Amino acid sequence: MKKENTIMKKVLAMLMAALMVAAMFTGCSSSKPATETTAAAAAATAGTVKIGMSGPLTGGASAYGLAVKAGMEVAVEK
Repeated sequence: MKKENTIMKKVLAMLMAALMVAAMFTGCSSSKPATETTAAAAAATAGTVKIGMSGPLTGGASAYGLAVKAGMEVAVEK
């Protein structure tokens, strides 16, 4: 029974390693999806730049998120 568990762990470890290598090569693809290309072209021709932010705007850490938001608004005004 113990030997079966050891073999199963080795098989699962090899499978996970193979999946991680496959994911690495998939993520390193040089081709861009059509949606990225068309969105970038549309923004360039329209002269529009979109700025996004991911941060806390409520709760205990809202002071940090609100400070970042205020800084972004100042940067947009300039």
